[in-house]
Amino acid sequence: MPNRRSSLAILAGVALFPLALQKFRDVVSPYLITSPLMQIHKDPIAIGSLELIGSNGQPYKLSNLLGKHVLVNIWATWCPPCRKEMPSLDRLQVKLAPKNEPEIVAISVDQVSLDQLRAFYSANGIVNLALFSGNETEVFELLSISGLPTTLLLNHDGNEIARLVGPAAWDSSEIMRQLSALIANTHSIK
Repeated sequence: MPNRRSSLAILAGVALFPLALQKFRDVVSPYLITSPLMQIHKDPIAIGSLELIGSNGQPYKLSNLLGKHVLVNIWATWCPPCRKEMPSLDRLQVKLAPKNEPEIVAISVDQVSLDQLRAFYSANGIVNLALFSGNETEVFELLSISGLPTTLLLNHDGNEIARLVGPAAWDSSEIMRQLSALIANTHSIK
């Protein structure tokens, strides 16, 4: 008799499993949809002074952008996920154009010339992003980069408030909502 009860209990559990799974999805899905796409830091992280080379070949300091939010994307032409996400960053630049916040700074850590980077932009239809180049070792050390692509959101004080390691569809509505919420939240704190 105990074996028969156990068997019936198992059969009942198997039969009810799809219903339980659906109930679990209904309860959990709102949290999954609204979960952050970028890792948001509890406290802003100060970053040091980073010197880049702009598309005109002149030195450019990331600190030139103090006073506004900056989305810093670290990438390289040899990185397949980087190449895949660059067009979405370019489209995001267009969507952000009316406010221009956050400002997008895409930093190549390639050891190639600016002409080669311009050719990459041209070949991939990237026309809206400014071109910046940085020394890989310095960028990785200063920004604590462990892999590419890595994207940081800096607040108006130049401190890192969020990070995403890996590629993203930057012009997706979910990421745009998260960026808007992060920016609105840090504006209200100041």
